[in-house]
Amino acid sequence: MQAGEDPDVAAERELAEELGVVGVPLEPLGEADYADQHARYRAFLYACTYDGPVTWQPDEVAWGTWATPERLRAMLRTLPFVPDSTALLAHRLVG
Repeated sequence: MQAGEDPDVAAERELAEELGVVGVPLEPLGEADYADQHARYRAFLYACTYDGPVTWQPDEVAWGTWATPERLRAMLRTLPFVPDSTALLAHRLVG
């Protein structure tokens, strides 16, 4: 997100840049503060439904897959994810 950029606009831009997904309505799921020893910022979480092709931006996305919520919970416990994603998403996958 660029300084001063609207979060909704930034989310649409990042979705297009990192995954090649455009023209999909985003549903805001909330926001929260995130901080660790390297960064501190306000994070925004969105959801969308999409069934088209995904084109990962190789400079920004190392790997990806489709996963059920159950599988994602297991992956968050065993695989290295970006720490803010883990902190901000894990509580939504309770079950």
